[in-house]
Amino acid sequence: MKRIIGVMIAVLIAGCSTTPRVTTEIDALSASYDTSSDVVYIMPDKDISDGLQFEEFKRYVEHAFKRTNMSLAKDITEADTVVYLSYAAESGQRHQYTYSQPVYGDTGIESSRTVKEKVKDEDGNTVVREKTVYDRGYGIIGHTTHIGSYTTWPMRLRLRAIKDDKEVWVVVAVSNDTTNDLRQVFPAMLYLATPYIGNSTGQKIERVIKLDDPQLQSFKQGL
Repeated sequence: MKRIIGVMIAVLIAGCSTTPRVTTEIDALSASYDTSSDVVYIMPDKDISDGLQFEEFKRYVEHAFKRTNMSLAKDITEADTVVYLSYAAESGQRHQYTYSQPVYGDTGIESSRTVKEKVKDEDGNTVVREKTVYDRGYGIIGHTTHIGSYTTWPMRLRLRAIKDDKEVWVVVAVSNDTTNDLRQVFPAMLYLATPYIGNSTGQKIERVIKLDDPQLQSFKQGL
C-alpha cells in the first residue's frame, strides 16, 4: 500500500517535474564473498534468449562489473565465476484513486456599509438619502469528488553468480513506475544496484533516481 501511495503522489506532482523517476527495490545476498578477484563471464539465464536485447544489457552489466573491479573473461573457459543475467517487463497495472476539487461561488453577505446619495423627491427637489450596501463574498462553497487513474509497469533484473557449482551472490532489483520502457529502466535499476553486487543488503532496500540524473547519464555513456 505504501508503494502504491508513493507512486500516486509522484503522479500527482508530475506537473512540477517532467523527468520520470525510477524507484528500485533492491535485495542482495552474498556468501561473504570477495568479488574483486573474480574473473567473470556473463550468460543469459534460462528465461532469457541470447539476442540483441541481451547483448545490450550485457554491456551495461560488464560496465557495472568493471566499476566493482571485477575482471571480465572473453570466453567461459577463462572464467572462474559465471553470472547469469535475467530481466523482465510485465504488463501495465492500472491504479485508481479519488481526489477532491474545490467548488467556488457566492459565500453570502460578508459586510455592509452605509452610503449617501442624491435623489429627487416627489416635488423634484434634490435630497440626500442614506442607503445600506451589502458586500458579498466569493470563495469555496464545497467540494466535488473525482476518480483518477495511472498505470505502472513492473520490471525486474537479476544477477546470479555461480562458482564451483555454488551460488555465491545474487542481486535482484525490482521497479514498478510509470515509465514503460525497459531499455530506459534497466540501466537505472542496474546503476542503483551496482554498489550491492557481491554484498548483502540485509533486507530489501529502496533507492530512487531520476532518468536525467548526471551520474546515471555518466554511467550510461561510460560503456
